[in-house]
Amino acid sequence: MPITWLQELHRGAAQCSDRLLHELIKQIPQENPQLAQSLRELVENYRFDIILELINSEQELHQGTQR
Repeated sequence: MPITWLQELHRGAAQCSDRLLHELIKQIPQENPQLAQSLRELVENYRFDIILELINSEQELHQGTQR
């Protein structure tokens, strides 16, 4: 997913905004249903902390490949 989408996902999780997160999940391409389902389950179980951890891990990985 694009970096801007990840930034919005981070914002939604940091604000505990299930509405924003559900809107972002709808933008996930149909070719990746597992990502959408996993995120949906995390949101429904109020696991915003895990979403933030996953985003931070992704950003660290991305930054490591740019060095």
